[in-house]
Amino acid sequence: MTRRTGARAALLAVGLLLAVIPFSHAAASGSTWYVGPVNCSDTGPGTPSNPFCSLSKGAATATHPGDTVQVLAGTYTGPMTFAASGAAGAPITFAAAPGALINAGSNGIVASSKSYVVINGFSVTGTTGYGISVSGGSH
Repeated sequence: MTRRTGARAALLAVGLLLAVIPFSHAAASGSTWYVGPVNCSDTGPGTPSNPFCSLSKGAATATHPGDTVQVLAGTYTGPMTFAASGAAGAPITFAAAPGALINAGSNGIVASSKSYVVINGFSVTGTTGYGISVSGGSH
């Protein structure tokens, strides 16, 4: 194996776990849902002025390729477990505004057998396990 091939393999391995994109990234043809601590309701519309209260509701709602969950500044209870996979060119994106904190028991963020999911900007604390647990899946 040449050095060049080894570098490509390392990049591919990293790319399979997580892709990191800026908070302001617009998803490719999906809906945007909001989670926030003010004026929130898990039975509401998930809009900027009436966001969902919980990470679990935001993650359960983002089920189509290209969907985005924007998490506003605040402290949230984890874990955040993903309900669906995205697709090539249209990942499901979970982006945290500065000041968004997940305070969790076991794991903060769990991505199990999901593909094309982007996790960006989260701070995770208070876990007895992993801050971010990724297993199975790809991209």
